[in-house]
Amino acid sequence: MIVNRLALLALGCLTLTVTNYAQGAEPECLPKRTVAVPLPTDVGYFLDGPDLTDTTPAIGLHGNQVALSPERRKFCARTDHDILNPMRMNPATEGAIAFRNPSGPLHTGSCWSHTRFQRSIAYLGNFQPELPKPTEQQAAKIISDLISMNKVVPIPGFANVNEFTRAYQEQLSSALGNWYARCLFTGDCAHRAGDASSEDQSSLRNRMDHLSNRMFSHPQMIFLRMKGKAMGWTDSHSWLLLNITPLRAKPEADNPLAGLTKTGYVLTIVDPNYPSLLQTVSYSYGDTSLRLDGDVLLPHEDYDDDLTDFDDALTKYCVPPRPKKK
Repeated sequence: MIVNRLALLALGCLTLTVTNYAQGAEPECLPKRTVAVPLPTDVGYFLDGPDLTDTTPAIGLHGNQVALSPERRKFCARTDHDILNPMRMNPATEGAIAFRNPSGPLHTGSCWSHTRFQRSIAYLGNFQPELPKPTEQQAAKIISDLISMNKVVPIPGFANVNEFTRAYQEQLSSALGNWYARCLFTGDCAHRAGDASSEDQSSLRNRMDHLSNRMFSHPQMIFLRMKGKAMGWTDSHSWLLLNITPLRAKPEADNPLAGLTKTGYVLTIVDPNYPSLLQTVSYSYGDTSLRLDGDVLLPHEDYDDDLTDFDDALTKYCVPPRPKKK
């Protein structure tokens, strides 16, 4: 069933060439999209993929949780799929940031920081709707802590990502823009940009197989830095990959085993320029790029250190301290 296997991939775009568009206007780096890209219908494909009912605790969770408070135990009992499902199933009303990628102080877009914050709040945001909402100053501290990615961050007064980011859109938009500007000025972003090469294209199948194996063994949000041959060397995108589902050939009457043959993958995505819209991107073996609305893109895994930071923060928060010896 496709419904049980929806995944999310947040596509961001980063354009270092200054583009003057007003706050809230459509970024020029991507064409307008209002409907999901359909799955292939002119070929004999059907979808297959991992069962998304895993009950394995999320990263960082191990040890005895008896010493934790009930609220903390509930947060720490989340599975990987509990973390992924709000975006995979209800991005518009629950899981996704409530506004699209802001233009930022340099009017270049803030796709990379938007994508990284989306992942940080999913892993480290501990929503506590029964408590009073934070003040403006407290909300700014929550946002700053989530950008730092070094601890679990309580978010009082809100039940999910969409509610919190809608209420504090102005503060978060400013913070994301400043975060991206720091990335530019420190050079951390610059070395990640660049044109795609022929080597990238020839290794695409290996990369896609690796992503599939990685996601199957440990469902998680993977940051993909996207490079494109059709774009200038200063242009790049980012995707947040939440699942990758194998495509298999349709069984034939005279060859029922044909359905065992894997022919590629389908990725379900959400673009931070259109955060409430689920879309799909398909890849078939033999392709030398991923294509979305005319863009020719190649994926590179990046910012895996963020996942390590989440693991460390969750471990510290969820593993009770050892009792002191008397």
